[in-house]
Amino acid sequence: MQEQPQSAEAFFNLGLSLHLQLELDEAIKTYEKAIQLDPTYDQPYTNMGLALIEANQLDEASIVFKQILSLPDRPEQPASIHTLAHYNLAIILKRQDKLDAARQEVQAALAITPRFAQAQTLQQMLN
Repeated sequence: MQEQPQSAEAFFNLGLSLHLQLELDEAIKTYEKAIQLDPTYDQPYTNMGLALIEANQLDEASIVFKQILSLPDRPEQPASIHTLAHYNLAIILKRQDKLDAARQEVQAALAITPRFAQAQTLQQMLN
């Protein structure tokens, strides 16, 4: 970190390491620092949202995944960042027993990436 104290990527990588060690609070803070340094760098948003889900901070995670939808979409495998944001929002809404809203989010994910297997499975669970 000392070599690149203002590198969003360095903070993202540190956050990832902390996340993998289940140091969720520190990982979330580190992802936030990466986002502060580069608000257009989408990877910290996704990982911060996932860490917030793991920490059972579902409302905060929803906010992060909605922020991803304001960023440019980026194709990825198996799904784009917007697809993953909608999918994760659907998971959050399912955990909150907001099943109609969860169905809408999973449909939005499948509208972008129709063959996204996890979203297809979630859709079947919700129906």
